[in-house]
Amino acid sequence: MENNIIKSVPRLKVQTPICTLISLFKEVHDSRFRSLNVPHVFEAALYDTFDIEKNASVAKECITKVTKIMLDASIIDSIRSWIKFDDILLDLAEYEYDEIVAKSLKVLNRYHSSYEKLFKNIIQAQVLLTERSVQVLGNITAILPYLKNTKNTQLVTENSADLLIKMDELIGYCYLDKTFFESHLINQTMLFNQDILANIFNIMCKNVDVELMEKYENNANYFACTAYIYAYENASIENYIQLLGKFHATRILFEKCFELLKALAMKNHVVQNILFEKLEFILNIKGAEKLMAETLIEIFTGNKNACMKVRSEQIYIIMSIISTLTINCPELLKVLNACVKVEELDLPLKRNQSLVIKYFMAFRQKIAKLIDVDNDQRVNILKGDNKQEKMYLVELIDLLATCAEGENKFIESICQTIFTVDDILNILLDPDIKNYIKMPFIRFLQWVYLNTADDVISLTLENFAHDERIWKLIKLLNDDVDYMNKYSTENSESLILLFKTKEKLSNEEKVVKNTMLYFSEAFFYKTYFVPNDVENEIKLTDEFGLNLTIFETKYRKFMKCSHIKIMIMSINAILSSSNIDKKIINKFSLRTFELDNLKDSITDVRRDYADYYYNENEVNKYLNTFAINMSLAYGGLNDVKTQINYPLNNVYTKIGSNEELPLGSEFQYHVKCFTKPHQAAKLVKLL
Repeated sequence: MENNIIKSVPRLKVQTPICTLISLFKEVHDSRFRSLNVPHVFEAALYDTFDIEKNASVAKECITKVTKIMLDASIIDSIRSWIKFDDILLDLAEYEYDEIVAKSLKVLNRYHSSYEKLFKNIIQAQVLLTERSVQVLGNITAILPYLKNTKNTQLVTENSADLLIKMDELIGYCYLDKTFFESHLINQTMLFNQDILANIFNIMCKNVDVELMEKYENNANYFACTAYIYAYENASIENYIQLLGKFHATRILFEKCFELLKALAMKNHVVQNILFEKLEFILNIKGAEKLMAETLIEIFTGNKNACMKVRSEQIYIIMSIISTLTINCPELLKVLNACVKVEELDLPLKRNQSLVIKYFMAFRQKIAKLIDVDNDQRVNILKGDNKQEKMYLVELIDLLATCAEGENKFIESICQTIFTVDDILNILLDPDIKNYIKMPFIRFLQWVYLNTADDVISLTLENFAHDERIWKLIKLLNDDVDYMNKYSTENSESLILLFKTKEKLSNEEKVVKNTMLYFSEAFFYKTYFVPNDVENEIKLTDEFGLNLTIFETKYRKFMKCSHIKIMIMSINAILSSSNIDKKIINKFSLRTFELDNLKDSITDVRRDYADYYYNENEVNKYLNTFAINMSLAYGGLNDVKTQINYPLNNVYTKIGSNEELPLGSEFQYHVKCFTKPHQAAKLVKLL
């Protein structure tokens, strides 16, 4: 009886007053376009310049308004005069009945976090102005019941194909077009606001056959896993088919869930951070590791917050999964690579580098089987037809190169035991190894042997500055650049489409695309030697320098800003060591002054998106700012005097830290529920 009453208590809160606050925002926003002698009292809260000290009167009005909105929406607050709601819940928490204790404290927590929840929701809220947005919202609300019902039904049903089609539709809404290169932030936010993440997690939390998934033993090969099932169960053909169908349906559904999570997380820090908080749950899902890894890559890519907060045990779990799956899921190595370095900020994290190497050494016997062999075997893998082995080896070397970045002598020494300079040069000089495969080996050479913390290694490398193999490598690079320049001249119109499409490419198109990526990623700037007066070296340096200036001009539109900057610095270093006409050198060197103003090129589809949704984006920016400022006003100044009314101007809490405390009276009321100051006062007097 008591339990039923407690379950009904949260419903006493009428629908959250988000609509009332959005109506207030509309009133304030529209007032800007009217001829008013006096601006609206809340107009200052629309702008980023709002300051709760400088705009103290506005902040006070904000608190009054928000409090009134919440009181008007709450039945509980209207009856506080004749009933002490907190005391009732705390009294129920004294019962010797775990479920009542848990639920009463949950209600108490919800009641004293209603303001916090309001501000979180309003900050993420949207105003939909365009026809497309309204239409997409209608389609989403029609699809969501299918997802909600899935958690209450069996995975293998007649409607499972229907469900997958509907999930594909939701995935499509997260991208600007069918190339899946560009994310659609407005649609992502719309799905997020419809509580899509909770629906996905509910599906993935279903009571799947855990024993069956354990027998799967993380083996990504479907046919192998069916053999495990049959051998273990020794089942009849009928039971075998039933088990197989259940496993296959579970795997497909989980893969689709991860596809949707990946689409929602693409360049969306709000979703990325929420998924990061669910990292252990995600890592425990078995049967869809490839898609899981791609989702995790999206969570960590460019997300400094997630990279810095990832814990040692989480990296350990990822490494242990890699040790089990090895070549069956090289994508997991990319996850660790994204953790180790915040690529968009060009920021390697020393703590994460050390953790990855620590657990790499712990699992080395299983993880490093493909690199702990002689170099001829490694070369055969790189030239062979086994794509899984090849990609696993490439991703592992790339991860080690990233861990070595930043001149860490201990990590460098470990990497130097894996590949010698001769081993790397043999791979880089092999014409049968594709350029895109050589990329991590170039990076490995750079961070393990060239940009090294070991002075002895650096001095030794000066001896091969004029090694014939180095100039063979430069000759190969020059031939590739020359080929790329000629291709650009002959195929100028089709070149743009080549770098935008995910369609199947011809062999020549693949070579061009991969070579461009090779030159984008593999260049690095540092002067390691000065050419001597050997004629063939001077001639090759001149030819290479000129070809690179042409290449940079033709292909810069397809490169990231970070790649362009490195390439321009590298080309300048080569030109300065050449005998090329000074006018050409001086003209190209002017590009150095453009580096600070470089911006990534905007695709046509992104430009169309910005134009179509311009007004909607502008209104939502104002709404977001308005909500943040209302939240700041309610929270008050971050000092002890404001927060707990004690005469001290010290900082109350460190914003952004793991120990950050909420600001505002709501949190203080919550704390007071569990404090008994009179009893504490007696203790103080006794002391």
